Amino acid sequence: MNLDQTKAALSLHIGTPAQTNMSFGLEDSPSQGMLMSLPISEIDFFDKNPRRLHDVSSYEAIKESIRSSGIQQPVHVTQRPGESKYVLAQGGNTRLKILRELLEETGDNRFRMMPCIYIPYSDETTLQVAHLVENELRAEMCFWDKACKYAEIRDIFQDESDSGKLSLRELEVMFSDKGLTVSHKTLGLFFFASDNLQELQEYAFKLSHAKVEEIKKLHSTLFSISKSIQLDDSFQYLWSDVLEQWHNQYSATDLDVHELCQFVLAKFKFEYGAEAFPETENSSDKNKSETAVKQDVNLHQKETSEKNTESEDSSIKSVPAKEDSLETDAGNEPKGTEQTGFDALDVQNHQVTLEQTSKKLFSAVRKLLAKVNLSDCFKTHKDFAYGWYVEYPAFEHISGSSAENAIYAIDVLHEEAGNVFTFLWKLCGIDTFMFDVGDSSNPLLSLKNDSKLRIAYEDPDKYDEYTNCGIGNKENIIASVLNWQTNTEHEFHANVVEILSLSTQYNNLKNRGSEE
Repeated sequence: MNLDQTKAALSLHIGTPAQTNMSFGLEDSPSQGMLMSLPISEIDFFDKNPRRLHDVSSYEAIKESIRSSGIQQPVHVTQRPGESKYVLAQGGNTRLKILRELLEETGDNRFRMMPCIYIPYSDETTLQVAHLVENELRAEMCFWDKACKYAEIRDIFQDESDSGKLSLRELEVMFSDKGLTVSHKTLGLFFFASDNLQELQEYAFKLSHAKVEEIKKLHSTLFSISKSIQLDDSFQYLWSDVLEQWHNQYSATDLDVHELCQFVLAKFKFEYGAEAFPETENSSDKNKSETAVKQDVNLHQKETSEKNTESEDSSIKSVPAKEDSLETDAGNEPKGTEQTGFDALDVQNHQVTLEQTSKKLFSAVRKLLAKVNLSDCFKTHKDFAYGWYVEYPAFEHISGSSAENAIYAIDVLHEEAGNVFTFLWKLCGIDTFMFDVGDSSNPLLSLKNDSKLRIAYEDPDKYDEYTNCGIGNKENIIASVLNWQTNTEHEFHANVVEILSLSTQYNNLKNRGSEE
């Protein structure tokens, strides 16, 4: 294999071991730029890899190249504070995975070591951005992977911001400062998709800019209609439920966004009544039906844009808030509110809607799950106490080799993953539903047949398996939650306080609404 210019240039800058401090073993205090050869057992994958959808043919080609010629270009590694192992700092997950596979398949010592370049640890945001940049440069990521990763980094930026609220233009600048050039309009599509299209599940990987734009227009239109008939508080629940219904009955290999929009529109017309919608021609013809959908969307765009005082360009959320005396942006949260929730007086005066509180609660739960690598466990469902629940993780895809000291499968993802899962499991009421046998209205029975929660509910042996091997009996969960609440230095403190505060506000608003 011929050296390209980059590899040749790199080799020219490598002197003798004495000149470069080259190490073929572990160093206590490696310096920036040090070239090392590390055992692959001492290198951890970056646990928040932005790329989840891989090109199988490309992967096999890379594997065969490494089998034939080994690793031709060093990977970048760093060390998180207090950890002895190294972690990939700038891409390299695929190469590390392939080396582990080849070592297991062949036993060849050629695959036991990996050339690495050390870079000092800065912070998690920088680490995530570096991996995102690397993935962008190496090969095109799918829209959905980008959307989820940009949204995750957005949440970090906002957590670190004094205001706790950043506009799309501000975020555009912050991403640019980190080396990611992306327009505020594209960011708006990313955030809308991540915040509102989770229920598409595997079909989310089929999304594109154009498809998301079309869905976003329909979402805006339907919200405008729901607001006009004073049903905006329940809009997001209905939206999530309809997407879930569509997913459960859709079986095509590709995502037909026109068919999706027709389905969603029909469900909303059924729920709201046809009189709430502009008249459209009645026709069974598919083309005419699609035209009618687009007409419905377009008829309300002007009204929607006029009523929202700030445009998408200053927004990071997707559902407008109720118009009231508070200044709002398109993110639908009153400016100046604390991250731990809304002002009590606002709640009392009904200036904060149930919908706003729900959206903030969804976001807060997702943030906490992301910290322990359980983002995929978050699901929405209107029959659970707060409109969401946590699904069991995909135990079968968790590699036991990633954490040697892990007792339960979930601990491989993060040492506190089991505690976080159990906390949210209890908060959304699953522990009650799981043992509520014989109730036909149990929401667990409305989940898909392949849902691990439903399987565990219907099969006690599976429940025992998931508990004894997957999650564990977290008998000290109360002590853990109290520690998170009271220890302001704990990484979960802000998230847990926010979740509990918003849950209380949600209950208060819901009870107040039922009284009225």
